[in-house]
Amino acid sequence: MNSHLERILNNVSKSVEIDNGDLGTASERVLNSVIEGLNVARCGIWMFEPERGGIKCFLLIDNHNNTRSEDTLLSRDDFPQYFRALDTERAIVANDAHKHPDTCEFTHNYLKPLGISSMLDTPIRHSGKMAGIICSEHIGEERQWSEDEVVFASVLSDLFGRAINAKERCDYELKLIDANKNLEQKIAARTSHLEETILLLKRMQVKLIESEKMASLGSLVAGVAHEVNTPIGVSITANSHHQGQVQQLEKKFKEDDLSYEDLEDYIFKSSKSAALISENLNRAANLIQNFKKTAVDQLHIEAEPIILKEYTQQILATLKPLTKKRLVQFNISGPNSPLTTYAGAIAQILTNFISNSCEHAFAETSNENIIDIIYRQLDDNHWEMDYRDNGKGMPKSTLDKIYDPFFTTARASGGSGLGMSIVYNLITQKLNGSIEAYSEQGKGTRFNVIFKEITL
Repeated sequence: MNSHLERILNNVSKSVEIDNGDLGTASERVLNSVIEGLNVARCGIWMFEPERGGIKCFLLIDNHNNTRSEDTLLSRDDFPQYFRALDTERAIVANDAHKHPDTCEFTHNYLKPLGISSMLDTPIRHSGKMAGIICSEHIGEERQWSEDEVVFASVLSDLFGRAINAKERCDYELKLIDANKNLEQKIAARTSHLEETILLLKRMQVKLIESEKMASLGSLVAGVAHEVNTPIGVSITANSHHQGQVQQLEKKFKEDDLSYEDLEDYIFKSSKSAALISENLNRAANLIQNFKKTAVDQLHIEAEPIILKEYTQQILATLKPLTKKRLVQFNISGPNSPLTTYAGAIAQILTNFISNSCEHAFAETSNENIIDIIYRQLDDNHWEMDYRDNGKGMPKSTLDKIYDPFFTTARASGGSGLGMSIVYNLITQKLNGSIEAYSEQGKGTRFNVIFKEITL
């Protein structure tokens, strides 16, 4: 290739117009370079329409008539032979455009009226496919296109393909910035809501501790945290997944390997992530809102000496309105020796046991509703409470969950699902003991409680 053409190509390749994302300035630079290098009067960029049904003029510079054209459309139906030649994705070198089989269809309507004798069409490629052509048109005597000229025009077509890539990359970047901005706003809003929820939970924790309304506060808060943890965990996972998508997209962008499909996939997945985060944070907020409505009063608990059998009779007296409706008969037995323990804890444990028996085990009023409460001193430090009812019992699926905070089979009638959770924590933490539950449907329920005497 001669030095003149090489110089032009070198200048175009280094020019900022090719890579700044502005196809208008890039097309001007490329076409003027073709006109200068090939010494032609007319040169245009034509881009394929969708489905390749035609080509549309992006920009045509005609220095012979001092005109510029845009948006002219050539249809495949009107020039079938020419489009078959384009489908080969090779350069069309028509020294005599009137007789060349690929361009002769233009003779009467285009070539003769404009005085065009020779044409040179070189393919513009983008993303591995032919996206259009640069059409160089010579006015005057027939012209023999040299091999250097064909190569020169082909390189400029490739440079315009590079400009298309730059434009697409800039468009992707703008869309990416906009998508990230919207998603960041959503995440910030959800994060703020989550922080408010956590702060609310902490405030409620402090309030519960100060009022001592729940001796099982630690477990209760843990239960709430467990319930809230699932939607929060899903939100964190969705956010982490989104961050990974951003990193992958950024990597492809920096490596100039970002496709339109990649961006579409990113926007789709980002929208899904945002929706998932929104759904699960709303779920967490609803759980906290329900927790706010929970109010369970707690007895003031202090260690004191009591005789279990007598103290149980006192508790039954306060529960008489409840047990009377079910005609419950009690059998209380145990030693007459006193022990030092947290009487309030014993009261709350028995109250929950008896309330559950009356509300769940004894579905109907009957003279055969019986509760046995047996106390035994196992050694100098350990005591046993053996509680039994002859009610309808529980299936294993219910028995396995009775200590779970907020689990209840009586939600519709106002059950909080906290009673047995509090019982469990009172026994294991306050009384430093253990509890075992036994039940079968139709065979009643038994709770065996082992606890230590308190040393003052």
